[in-house]
Amino acid sequence: MAASQAEARKKPLLGSSREELAELASRLDLPAFRGKEAYRWLYSLREANPLNWTSFPKGAREALSALTTPGVPEIAGEQLSGDGTRKFLLRLGDGEQVEAVYIPDGKRRTVCISSQVGCPVGCAFCLTARLGFTRNLAVGEIIGQLYAVEAKTDLRDFQYNVVFMGMGEPLLNAAEVEKALFLMEDPDGMGISWRRITVSTIGVSD
Repeated sequence: MAASQAEARKKPLLGSSREELAELASRLDLPAFRGKEAYRWLYSLREANPLNWTSFPKGAREALSALTTPGVPEIAGEQLSGDGTRKFLLRLGDGEQVEAVYIPDGKRRTVCISSQVGCPVGCAFCLTARLGFTRNLAVGEIIGQLYAVEAKTDLRDFQYNVVFMGMGEPLLNAAEVEKALFLMEDPDGMGISWRRITVSTIGVSD
């Protein structure tokens, strides 16, 4: 129990900004350039486990691992359709679950991701509405869906599309969605062109 509690207190790496990674490097008395290097490993190279950051000294990797957890959602279930579409049920760090969908179409690939656990909008045509609303997703939980699906599919072989059409209303979690969009689109981050990202909304007024 004590070990699991200690693990739960660790900071998820996914979702960390450049500034947060620089601060983390400073806390460990690492040179400033290590923060930039961590950003590259985490987003450009898609490696969320610091033990695998081979350009870091072994001691630094172990220290980072002791303070952090990757933050990639666990795949709790999968459904496969006849056309190759794969729906993934993803378990978050607190046990809540969301869905992400991998959609192949010839040489095109699309992944549909969620922005909330459940949804507060209550659209009559939407199955998610029946679940009610639990909470917003954090930025790391949003982009973590891409990491989980990439690891199980051929997405990394394509310049794939991302659509926010899973669980939740993205504009009701605008702050975290905006952070996720930055990390996705940043050429030094995940490097996904903004032209390949669609945020679908039912329409939210101020």
